[in-house]
Amino acid sequence: MNLNEIKQSVIHGFLDRCVKVGGMTADMARNIRIFANPTEEIVDAGLHRKKIHMFARGGQMLSSGGGARARLEENYLFDTRRFPTFVAAEAFPLAAGIPAQEYLFFQNAVGQPAINNGFSPIITVMTELETNMDVAGQIAQGKNFVFNQLGVSFNADIGTVDAGILLEAGALRFEKQGGQYALKHGPIRMWPGGTGIAGYAATAVGGAPLTIASAHNGTADIRAPRKLAIPRVIREKESFAYKYLVPRAQRNTSSTAATFTAMTAPCIMTIWLWGGQQDAIPV
Repeated sequence: MNLNEIKQSVIHGFLDRCVKVGGMTADMARNIRIFANPTEEIVDAGLHRKKIHMFARGGQMLSSGGGARARLEENYLFDTRRFPTFVAAEAFPLAAGIPAQEYLFFQNAVGQPAINNGFSPIITVMTELETNMDVAGQIAQGKNFVFNQLGVSFNADIGTVDAGILLEAGALRFEKQGGQYALKHGPIRMWPGGTGIAGYAATAVGGAPLTIASAHNGTADIRAPRKLAIPRVIREKESFAYKYLVPRAQRNTSSTAATFTAMTAPCIMTIWLWGGQQDAIPV
């Protein structure tokens, strides 16, 4: 069968999967050659030194009609929220802890109001420090993602008490197409972030008890996050969301504790995915 008779999405899907088969890296995948000619012509060209046409060369994938090209890279897709959410009447409502509700991620893009993600007016719009979403709530046209890692991390200077509250107060859920498909991931503590400040402890001074200067979700090692043996695929124009679900008005560091603990400082939670990113390149 000639490649002109095969949908371009099938070819692109094959190239995407090459990255995950047999330990193949993205660089190795870029060296894959797919020819537009039928097998018989390729064999004949090899015998008679005839010219054959490339359908794709490495990460620069060409349509059989010479249309759009696409580049495959490894990258994060991430989004952040501030906790507790900024409230105009009480700019830093730390005593209220984390109110019971659903907190949505990946619903605002770069350039949109940051207050939508709980930030105070000091941070006016979402920037590449807060997210790398191009379109709110869905994957931009011309982009496709295949993710094989998922992690939840906090700001590098988060305190132990605040990290404990965020880990215990809520669970993680993935949804696609307006909730038509939902995957319940369980408590945040089950999804280590692999980032943070580590490798030292503050020194006690003047006989004071030793204190830890900062904390993080799991080991501060990029090998710590969960690896997805079954990759998460999110295609162009697909709507999706990750949700941080807080079912109870809980301000304590343990689900079973009888007393409550207020947050000590505003915190940032980042949900990130790592894997392959495919971008269409107009020609």
